[in-house]
Amino acid sequence: MSKLKFIWIDDDPRRRTSSDNLKKAANLSGEFIDVKSQDYEVEIKSLLKKAEPDLILIDHNLREISTGIFKKGSTFAAYIRETWPECPIVCITAEDISTVDSQKRSLYDAIFSISKISSHYSTIISIAKSFKKLRNKRPQNVMDILSLMKAPNEDRVRLMTILPQELKENFGDDSLFLNISHWIRNTFISRAGFVYDRLWIATILGLKENSFSKVEDLFAKAKYSGIFSDSSNEVWWKSEVLSILSDNVKEFGLPWEKGRLLPSISKKDYSQCYVTGEEYPETVAFIDETKGSKRAPMKLHQTISHPSYEDLLFFEEIRLMKPAE
Repeated sequence: MSKLKFIWIDDDPRRRTSSDNLKKAANLSGEFIDVKSQDYEVEIKSLLKKAEPDLILIDHNLREISTGIFKKGSTFAAYIRETWPECPIVCITAEDISTVDSQKRSLYDAIFSISKISSHYSTIISIAKSFKKLRNKRPQNVMDILSLMKAPNEDRVRLMTILPQELKENFGDDSLFLNISHWIRNTFISRAGFVYDRLWIATILGLKENSFSKVEDLFAKAKYSGIFSDSSNEVWWKSEVLSILSDNVKEFGLPWEKGRLLPSISKKDYSQCYVTGEEYPETVAFIDETKGSKRAPMKLHQTISHPSYEDLLFFEEIRLMKPAE
């Protein structure tokens, strides 16, 4: 199989080093296009004459380009999509990501800080590989999307119910892949409900997060491996975790009771409520409302609904630790 090819567009030539590092770290084929003091119209026409890459990375602020019209990577992205509508475009920026407005953000498949770019290599590769899979096996209906997600049969009916309308219709639409990417990465994977991250799965099994590694191999088949799976953000199908748990622990009981009967597990591995130290915390909650706040296992009665998140059908409610009285 040929290497994935990316093109990095930037007006800061110093970032060529980051481009080279990405090529080496992920074994990719890449090209860095320095647009500093260049004419946009010439550069874009030259770019679009090239073979379509598997991924484009672009700086959000292109202040050093010579024309005054296209100073944002999002404008560049919109123009590129007219010719390459199904090529993923990832934004790289030095500014605070939260300051990029939602309309501009929606034109990218993802947006990352240049200062932490190396920590996002696996996600960038996941996006490129997943778009390539979508192009090679373009979905013609909802079941095709679920097949690409490798969804267990028992989850498919519920997934079909909650898929956004734009993913149930218009399968010939140019924005289909972008919509699939956004929903899978920003809702399906990021919200516990069908798939759960390491902390959530450990809590469901009645274990501390670090102790899950003792039994992780038992649940290898439950790990999500469909499109947009990402080694830096591993998640597991809850339905398959519970099925494997039942196969390995024949005693009756709740998952957090049965999980403690798995091989190699001892009392020191048992999960506890972050607030009270009680056993069998039922949920995972943020400890405060600060952006990027830590999450921890908690008893439900020690939490409240998080005011910044809406409830979604079939997904866990996002919880927040109760403020001190």
